[in-house]
Amino acid sequence: MNARQFSVRAAVIISALAWTAAGWASAQDAKGGLVEPPAGKSGSGNWCEWLETNPGTLYKGGNNDWLQELRFFGLLHVNYAWVNGKSANRSFSYDNDGEIRRLWAGLEAKMFGNALTLHEEIRLADDKTPSGGQRRIDYIDTWASWAEWEVSRTFPVLDGCGSWTIGYGKNVVPLAEEVVNSSKFLSVPERSAISNRLYLLSDAVTPTGAWLRWKNGLWTATVGVYSTDTAPEMGNWSDGTDYVVEVERDSKDWFRTDAATLAMAFYYDDTVRGDDRLTGAMNWVASAWMIVKEGPWTFRANAIYGEADDRNPLRDGPFWGLVLTPSYMIVPDKLEAVLRYQYQGSENPQGVFLYSRYAKTAGLPANENIPLLASGRGDEHHSVYAGLNWLICKQNLKLMAGVEWESLQSKSKDVYQGFTFWTGLRTYF
Repeated sequence: MNARQFSVRAAVIISALAWTAAGWASAQDAKGGLVEPPAGKSGSGNWCEWLETNPGTLYKGGNNDWLQELRFFGLLHVNYAWVNGKSANRSFSYDNDGEIRRLWAGLEAKMFGNALTLHEEIRLADDKTPSGGQRRIDYIDTWASWAEWEVSRTFPVLDGCGSWTIGYGKNVVPLAEEVVNSSKFLSVPERSAISNRLYLLSDAVTPTGAWLRWKNGLWTATVGVYSTDTAPEMGNWSDGTDYVVEVERDSKDWFRTDAATLAMAFYYDDTVRGDDRLTGAMNWVASAWMIVKEGPWTFRANAIYGEADDRNPLRDGPFWGLVLTPSYMIVPDKLEAVLRYQYQGSENPQGVFLYSRYAKTAGLPANENIPLLASGRGDEHHSVYAGLNWLICKQNLKLMAGVEWESLQSKSKDVYQGFTFWTGLRTYF
């Protein structure tokens, strides 16, 4: 049985287990064991309360020595976007016709005194309609599949040395602020182009790796080693190796604010010609970010510097970027205003590129057929986004709308300039 067959069967088993358990989830009271949905008044308020209180929790607590929690979860993101711009001395207008951006489902279990966490997450939609393809709703692949063992819970001798956790599997690599907070808590419809470059993927899913995480007081540090094998399921270690170190600190005591986080990450790619590679085409990159919250205000900033590793000399060499995102909660937990500025630049004329959603997509042969835009490369890229988020059920269900202006140049010549008008629906449980 190959890896894909194994993952398909695992997905079927996980789904059957989750829905079977959901069928008898109200058999016990909430004191422990099977979980009953929260009671309350009828109406949308109660529906939001239900959505915000982990309705997928099938089992929690109880007297079971080996299983402490079993949780089914799901996520749906939908985008609708219009692009009006100019490229190659040609004005155009593009409508993406709506896209199922994400449709994921999974199961997570906490076991053996919460020391072991098992996580399986699958993609259920592959929507290529914005680029002229088909929309498929089915089992697509395994987005994330990992196990973590908090060693310090098993061996009390480590008490006083912080929390130590080791993990293995397919997981998100923490290289940028928008990567860490995507996709549930992002305050804009899509990541910025420079942040998306730092979202390392293996054939459209997360890479396979091993990591060690240490937490002690205000500090957290993670060291990870990832295979560059681009298998759509669990990868092997026959190709190159990528290394990641990330350190963060809860810094509200430094900023004297309601909440604050400072973080840094460093990535190094160790591959040779002929190896599979993760997305981004980087030899190395350093990234530092901060999140500061005070009252209704939140300010996010991310500075990035790295070196591209591309066989094309026009795309090789140093690149850099900056993302600034202030937001203001106009109505607490209901209405949020967001502004984001992004800049990225490079030493060579094609060293940075547009995000594929949706300006680059507009240039594809199936749409406006503008090769310069479909490539979407240059040496200086600016973008400004302004929008509003209606948090219908806090972060669990929100509508997003905004407009983004972008300008991409190469050697001071315009490659693209235009607007993207965004609407989006984000929900998860």
